[in-house]
Amino acid sequence: MSEPEDPRERRLVLRLLSYWRDICGDQDFPRAADVDSSAIADMWDYCFIIDIASGSPKLTHFGNWHAEFYGADMSGKALADLDKDTLAERSTDYLGEVIQRKIPITYGNALTEPGGRKILYRSIMMPLSDDGETLTGIFGGSNCKAADDADET
Repeated sequence: MSEPEDPRERRLVLRLLSYWRDICGDQDFPRAADVDSSAIADMWDYCFIIDIASGSPKLTHFGNWHAEFYGADMSGKALADLDKDTLAERSTDYLGEVIQRKIPITYGNALTEPGGRKILYRSIMMPLSDDGETLTGIFGGSNCKAADDADET
C-alpha cells in the first residue's frame, strides 16, 4: 500500500495516480477489473477507460462529468470519433506515448474549444493489463477550469 493520501491534495491527476499505484500492488499494471468505481466515487465522473485490446481504441467508460462537459456520452464510441480540440480529445491524444512507454503520463495545457470556451486542463492516462504484460486498456481522468479562474484543478 502506498503512503496515506494527503487530505489536502485536491489535484485529480495526483489522486488518480495514487489510486492506480495502490491497485497495482506488486504488479507493473493493474487489470481493468481492479478499477473499482466505488473506491473512487468522488472522482469517477471525471474518469474514462479506453479499451486498446481490440486494435481500435474505444471508450468503455466516459464519466458523467465528461459527458456533460462534452455534450454527449461517448461511452462505447471509438476514440477517433471525439471532436478535435475538445477536452476529451486533448485528454486522450497522447495515448500512443502511454502505450509505447508503458507508464502513467500526465499532461496539462490551455485550450480554446470549438465553441470559444477557454480552459486550462490536466489529464492523466495510466496503463492497464489483464495478463500483467500486454497492455489491454488505459485508465484516465481529466478536469479543467476556466482560463481566467485562479482556483486549482
